[in-house]
Amino acid sequence: MEDAFLDVRVQRTMRKITHALVELLKEKSLAEISVKEIIIKARISRGTFYLHYKDKNDLIQKLKDNYLHHFFPKIHAAFDGQRVDFFLEALNFLKD
Repeated sequence: MEDAFLDVRVQRTMRKITHALVELLKEKSLAEISVKEIIIKARISRGTFYLHYKDKNDLIQKLKDNYLHHFFPKIHAAFDGQRVDFFLEALNFLKD
């Protein structure tokens, strides 16, 4: 039970970090964003950030990997003869 609770907490922290990064990207380029700005915006500690990521570049790489991991099955399904509206699925994925 405790592991499930921890997973929820970790997921919430990751969402906060991602949301903070997205909000900061609306204001400035990635090169101009610091880890300090991300943790302030996400309202987490520096230690919490570094518990999950080595640095800002690691955060970006893991986000890209995660999106591609979830996006490629949708592409595969769209071109595998299944009746999937690829563009609708892609837009829903990107929205989430």
